[in-house]
Amino acid sequence: MRALLRTIAAGLLLSGASFAQAQQTIPLASGVPVNFQIGANQFSNAFVIDVTSQNQLRLELAAVNAADDIDIMLRYGSPFPDRTLSGLSPSAGDLFEFAQYRSQSSSGNELIAIGDYNTFPVRAGRWYVSIVSFAATAASARITATLSTGAAPALPVEVVFDDPAGDCDLSGWTDSTARAPVAGNSGTTLGQQRRNALLEAVRLLGAELRSPVPVRMQACWQDLGTDTGGGVTLASAGPRAIGRRNITFSRAQGSDVETVDLNDRFLPRNYTSFASAPATKLAGARLCGFGGGDCTGPNALYDLRAQFNIKIDGPDALGARSYYYGFTQATTGTALADTDFISVAMHEIAHGLGFIGLVNKTAGSPNIGARLGGFDDIYSANVIRLVGDCEMGSATCTALPFLSGTDADRAAAMTSFTGLRWGDAEASQSPFNPNRDSPAPLNTVTLHAPNPIVSGSTLSHIANAQEAGSLMLAQAVGKPHQLGLALPMMNAVGWSSAPRVAPETVEPFSAQYFDPKRTGHGIDFSRIAGNIYALVFYTYGANGEPEWYIAAGPMVDGVFMPPQNANGDSLVRFRYVPGTNPPQIADATFAGAVRLDFNQPASSPACQDGTSRDLSGRAAVMTWSINNDRNQQWCMQPLIPESIRTTPDFTGGWAAANAADSGWGFSFLNGRVGTNQALFGLLYYPDANGNGRWAFVQQNAFANGTQYPLIERKGYCRTCATPATVLAGVFDDRNAGTITLNLAQPGNAAGNTANFSVTYQTAPGGTFARNGAITQISATRQ
Repeated sequence: MRALLRTIAAGLLLSGASFAQAQQTIPLASGVPVNFQIGANQFSNAFVIDVTSQNQLRLELAAVNAADDIDIMLRYGSPFPDRTLSGLSPSAGDLFEFAQYRSQSSSGNELIAIGDYNTFPVRAGRWYVSIVSFAATAASARITATLSTGAAPALPVEVVFDDPAGDCDLSGWTDSTARAPVAGNSGTTLGQQRRNALLEAVRLLGAELRSPVPVRMQACWQDLGTDTGGGVTLASAGPRAIGRRNITFSRAQGSDVETVDLNDRFLPRNYTSFASAPATKLAGARLCGFGGGDCTGPNALYDLRAQFNIKIDGPDALGARSYYYGFTQATTGTALADTDFISVAMHEIAHGLGFIGLVNKTAGSPNIGARLGGFDDIYSANVIRLVGDCEMGSATCTALPFLSGTDADRAAAMTSFTGLRWGDAEASQSPFNPNRDSPAPLNTVTLHAPNPIVSGSTLSHIANAQEAGSLMLAQAVGKPHQLGLALPMMNAVGWSSAPRVAPETVEPFSAQYFDPKRTGHGIDFSRIAGNIYALVFYTYGANGEPEWYIAAGPMVDGVFMPPQNANGDSLVRFRYVPGTNPPQIADATFAGAVRLDFNQPASSPACQDGTSRDLSGRAAVMTWSINNDRNQQWCMQPLIPESIRTTPDFTGGWAAANAADSGWGFSFLNGRVGTNQALFGLLYYPDANGNGRWAFVQQNAFANGTQYPLIERKGYCRTCATPATVLAGVFDDRNAGTITLNLAQPGNAAGNTANFSVTYQTAPGGTFARNGAITQISATRQ
C-alpha cells in the first residue's frame, strides 16, 4: 500500500514535501500599482502582500482591455500550488478552491477588500495572490494592493433606477408631477423627490452597516394593492441571491472529469445560507466577484430588489394616502398623509440586506417550518424557541435553537406569540431591548409570531410590543431613521465589524470514521507526512461486494482536498497488475471525487438526518461521487472515541517493509475493551482480476503471535437504505482466511510482521498471501 500511495502522490507523499512554489515571488508595496502580462489561459502565483500592523487590505486588478477575463484570489499564510501532488499544473478550479477570497467576474476588473472583521481576518504575515487568465490571447493588466488602518467605510449601495427587468415599473422614478422641495429633499418633481429620498435611505443604512464592498439594488414600483380597511402593503424587498458554504461536484459535459463547485469558506458558518449583501462583506468581493457573472450592463447581478407601491400618492379605496419624502422625520399629521418614505424604505431594504428568515411560512409543500433546501440560514440560526412554562418566568422555561427539532416544532414556535426569540447576546444586551433586565431566557428580543402565521412578516420582524419606533417592527410604528434594536441583529447575520479571531487550523490525526446511518462502510484517514493525508474508502459495490478507493492530498483550512489525477479523479480505484512497475494502475473506468470537511459538521444536513450520532469528537462531512452516485454527503464520526485509544497506538496505514512489494496494505485501529487491547484491522488486497477487495480482523483481546480469522463481509450498496438485518446488527460474514500479526512498536521498528492468506469468496476468487515485515506508512502519534 505504501508504494500505491507513492504512485498517486507522484513521489512526494512520503518525502514530507508539500506543493512546490517555483515561481518568482514579487512583493506588492501598498498603494503602488504593478503592471504585468499574463499568457492566454495561464495562471501566476507570483505576487505576495506582507502585512505588518494594518487591519484593512484592498486588492484591485484592472485589465488594459476590460473584456479580458482575468480573476484574482487571495489567501493567508500558505501559497497557492504551482504543481499538484500528481505532478500536474493546477486547474483554475484547484486554485479557486484553495482561495480564501476570490473575485471572478466575467470582466478584467476585480476587487477584494477585507478587514480584521472577515472570517480570515487581515493580520500580520504574508498574503498570497493567484491570478488566472481566461483570455484567448496574452493580456496586460495592473494590480494594486493597498494597506490601511482604521474602520471599514460606510456601506456603498448602488441603486439602479432604470432597469425594467422582471416587470420592474420605472414610472415612479420619472414622474414629472411638480413638487415643492421638502425638509432637505431638493427635488422639484415627484420622481426626483422619490429618487432623492431612496438615496437618503440607503445613505442612512450605509452609515450604520459598514463595508468597503458595494452592494447593488434594483429599485422598482409595483401595484401592491390598495387599502381595503385591513392595511396596505407599502413596499417589499428581499435578497436576490444567497451564498452558502458547501462542497459539491459537477461532471464536465461529455467527460468523467470532475470540477468542484466553490466552497465559500469566507462565510463563518458552514452549510448555512447568507443573503448575498452581507455575504459581499464577508467575501470581500461583489456578488459578481464571488458568485461569478457580470458586474455591469443589462445582465449584472443584484444583491437585492426593492419595490414600492405605485398606488401610494394616489387615490385608494379609503381616500388619499401619500408618502412624505422629507429627509427629517415626518411630524404627526393626518392618519393617511404622513407615511414616511425614508423609514419605509430603510425597513424594506434591511430585509434585502439580510434581516429575513428563510424557513418556509406558507402552507403546502414543503412543510411550514421546513428549512430552505434543507439548509440552515444565518438569520434563523440566531433564533431560539422557548419551551416550558415561560409566562411567569418559571424555572421550567428553557431555550432551544429554533432550527433544532422538526418542521412542526418550528411551525409551533412561529405561532407562539412570545416564544420566538432572537438569541444572540449582543441584541439581548442592547439598551433598546426592553427585556434586557429579565431573567434568561426571557431577556431575549421577542420576534413576531402571530397565530395564524403571516407569511410576509412572521419571524422576520421584531414583535410590535418590543420597542415603539423600532425600524424592524412587524407594523410601521413611528418613523425611525435608524436601525435601533435591529443593528445588533444585523451584525449577527454578517454585518459585524468587530475584529475576529482567525479560524482554528484543523489538523486531524490518523483515525477511522464511519456514518452510523451506513454501518459497514467507512474510511481510514491518516496523516502521511507534513500536511499530506491519505483517505481509504472501504465500501461495497452495487452487488454488495467489498471494494475500496483511495485519495491523497493536503488539508486546506480544515478541508481535505485531494487533487485530480491525469484521469480527472481525486478518489481513485486501482487495479493490481502483477509484473508491472508499480503493479497498481489507476482504473480510468471509474470516475471518483471526494472532499472531507472538518468545519462545523453539526450544521450540515447530513448530520441532521435524525440518526443518533456522537459529534463530540473530531467529526467531518464526506462529500463523494463515484460514477453515477453523485454528491453524496455522509456525516462521519470516529469509529472509537479518543478516550479509549491505547499506548502504544498502532492506528494508521501499514504496508510491506519492502517498498517493491506494493498494491496491498492495512488500516489498523487500536482501542481498549476493559483492560484488554482491542484491534480492528482492514486488509486491502486484490482478487484474481486485480480488483481491490478488503477483509477484516476484529479482536477485543488482541495478542501478538495469535492466528485469527480474516472475515469477508457481503454488504449493501453505498446509496441503498440500510437493510433491517444490518440495523439489527446481523451481517453476512464468512471466514476468508487467517492472519497472524506481531506489532512491536508504531512506525518502522523491527519486529512488526504479518503472515496472512486470504481467498476472495466469490467469483473471480483468487488467493493473496504474504509473510514478512510490515511498516507504518502514516505518521505516528506523538
